Amino acid sequence: MTEQNYYNLKRVYCPENFTSASIILDDKKLHHLLHVLRAKAGDQIRIFNAQYGEWLAKIDHIEKNKLYISLEKQLRRSQPSGRVSLMFAPIKQDKLHFLVEKAVELGVDRLIPVLTERTIVRDINTEKMESYIHQAAEQSERLTIPKLFSLNKLSSALDNLNIADSVIFCNEQEQENSLKKSLSMLEDNKNYIILVGPEGGFTSQERLLLNNDKKVISTHIGSRILRAETAALFVVGCLQFVIGDMDLPPRT
Repeated sequence: MTEQNYYNLKRVYCPENFTSASIILDDKKLHHLLHVLRAKAGDQIRIFNAQYGEWLAKIDHIEKNKLYISLEKQLRRSQPSGRVSLMFAPIKQDKLHFLVEKAVELGVDRLIPVLTERTIVRDINTEKMESYIHQAAEQSERLTIPKLFSLNKLSSALDNLNIADSVIFCNEQEQENSLKKSLSMLEDNKNYIILVGPEGGFTSQERLLLNNDKKVISTHIGSRILRAETAALFVVGCLQFVIGDMDLPPRT
């Protein structure tokens, strides 16, 4: 089989150590593999995770929730974590699904939902979000699975950031600092978190909190008022283009 044809094989994320002769999948993932992708004993598949990279494997046989496999070839080695994350206020379910799916496809490393004063949706379905994340990672040929953080207040989320984190605050009221200017001043030793607010925007108190935080870079992203999901994905794409951090394999 040529390398190009590997991309036609079924692809499964496995969080466990799969250097042994068997891997264990949860019920939903096994059901998807067997009944949606219609994998069966004798098939070749690709299995991957961030620690072990991606491997070509053959399904020897299936027993309950366990696949017995033979590892045949490592296709890609593990890759370092990315430098782009997304901090966002939860939005309506269909738009949230779109936002999470596309952010994963664009290579974000962390998804950090936050509660702001004007956040309308005050809860998220973590199980559904994790499902969206895994499906998007498998489809987009990623090796890494973005980490989904617990829903937290904006102030607490900011306090929990690391010293190497910088927040690009998408602020429609910013008068001086443009996205172009912000992207021209990126530092190699920093991880960047894009922050977008809810449909109603940030309050004056929240803007004050953000503008007084030394980790935060307030920036406007243009003259148009964009939907939360549009603004987030636009800035993610621009940032990834500048720092070259797309977690995608080369295709031949």
